[in-house]
Amino acid sequence: MSEVRKSAFNYECVPLDWDSKYFGISCGRVNLYGPVNEAEQKSIMDFCRRFEFVTWANIRNHNENNLWIGRCSNTFLADINIQFYRLGLSAHDDNVLSEADTVAIYNKFGGNEKVLDMAERAFGYSRFFNDPFLPADLARKIYRQWSVEAFGREDKYFAIYYKGNEIAGYVLFNLNTEAGYATIELIAVDEKFRGQGIGKAMLAAVERYIAGMGFTGLRVGTQAGNHAAISLYLGYGFKFDYCSSIYHLWNKAQT
Repeated sequence: MSEVRKSAFNYECVPLDWDSKYFGISCGRVNLYGPVNEAEQKSIMDFCRRFEFVTWANIRNHNENNLWIGRCSNTFLADINIQFYRLGLSAHDDNVLSEADTVAIYNKFGGNEKVLDMAERAFGYSRFFNDPFLPADLARKIYRQWSVEAFGREDKYFAIYYKGNEIAGYVLFNLNTEAGYATIELIAVDEKFRGQGIGKAMLAAVERYIAGMGFTGLRVGTQAGNHAAISLYLGYGFKFDYCSSIYHLWNKAQT
């Protein structure tokens, strides 16, 4: 479907092959980087009509885009995404680990069922849960599948928190060598171990690891409704960067 891809200075439109396969419907995505004029709006809508389901990301939340998106039929706000960054990595040395606790960093991690169970239970704030037209079972398992497909990959890294011999949490992250920063994709802590500083300890382990490789920044995003994650990142020393409004557009009839 590469022939339907569109791009200009202020926007890009891309087919989503992974999402289409996972949800069993044709999916696309529109990324808006700045205000778009009427001709560009028409081009974007022509793209959207090729798909049953389209995600719109109004990057940095431009008011002009929110206005015309809001006028589109069958479009609704599904999420507010917040991006945080941390520069000049100093790797917190807070002693939050007991003697029996360790954090191990793996490249090409072979996989673990406990990690997948946490992935299925830990992410209840995503836009997929906010969309009543997406199958609930697929929404619940999407981060499980995300983790499955990261197993064994050279470009994906896992930080695994072990409390004794039991996995209590994990972080999935990747490295942007050209930009000099790492991006956290997923972070999860098992329910029975929450409130013990495990999230902070995993962030510190990731920071020490990437700082040792010469990286100077760390990025992470979360949903506006995920107050626990926001508190964790701000408490650790991340700074707010920007927010984006995320819309869903359905072209197929819903019941």
